[in-house]
Amino acid sequence: MIRVVASLGALLLYGIGTIAAADMARGTVPLVTSDAYCRDIQQVLAGTTLVAKNTVQPTFDAFVKSKPQIDPLETQQFVERRDGGRGIPVLIACKTKSADHINAHFGAGNARGDDYTCREINRRTVQGVWAAMSADERRAAKWAPHRIMLDADDVGFMGKEFIKPFEFAYVGADGAPHLRAKAQLALWDDWRWKLMPERFRGTHYCRTVAPEYVRAVFSGAL
Repeated sequence: MIRVVASLGALLLYGIGTIAAADMARGTVPLVTSDAYCRDIQQVLAGTTLVAKNTVQPTFDAFVKSKPQIDPLETQQFVERRDGGRGIPVLIACKTKSADHINAHFGAGNARGDDYTCREINRRTVQGVWAAMSADERRAAKWAPHRIMLDADDVGFMGKEFIKPFEFAYVGADGAPHLRAKAQLALWDDWRWKLMPERFRGTHYCRTVAPEYVRAVFSGAL
């Protein structure tokens, strides 16, 4: 069940009706949880057309120990589900490579040179799920998309912060559902990471709400 708490730094969801052409150029956020989910998220986050190999980890512990790779480009994925792993997907954890590392390794222009936030993945998931719903489903929905609030990312600097449990969905004091993503970005060229082993550099991690969970939020089933 979603818990009621006070809202802090919530931002209104925008641009529901149409996904901008600039967004589409970065790839498509999947509307179904699949074994290729984080492969597609890599393209969206980094703005690249390179296709990564995606490895789905069987347990969260295995995901924690895994690392994305630059060559061959490889992403890591773990799906967190309700009801002890038997229910619908709730959160999808992705480990990807940053845009600056892709450009440094494969050459300038292979990524846009910036990185989308994990919050942006939540935004586009909400947009896409609403757009895919039928007219009857929209009429029956408890929440219109503009009522779903997207909080700023819960950003961690180290991996131990990224893997901690966090409040990804709640009903705020405004009475509206709020969604939040967990993020960690260690840019390849960031001086703060220069002395770290290469496997920790040039990485972008997200834990974002699954499309099936967003559909449940719309329906009021949670």
